[in-house]
Amino acid sequence: MVKGKDFYGGTVTDAIAEACQTLSTSQQGLDIEILETGSSGIFGLCRKKAHIRVTKKEEEG
Repeated sequence: MVKGKDFYGGTVTDAIAEACQTLSTSQQGLDIEILETGSSGIFGLCRKKAHIRVTKKEEEG
């Protein structure tokens, strides 16, 4: 069983970009599970980061 790796960012898009850069692959090469979409909170206070878990897709062939 392959274990996913967690990434965080200001938005889901930021977290995905961080995952792609860290794992040296494109978004299409990842299985992405969104665990928390994040929120800006009231007036930017109590902000929550987006949280995703990614697993590299198996290469066929």
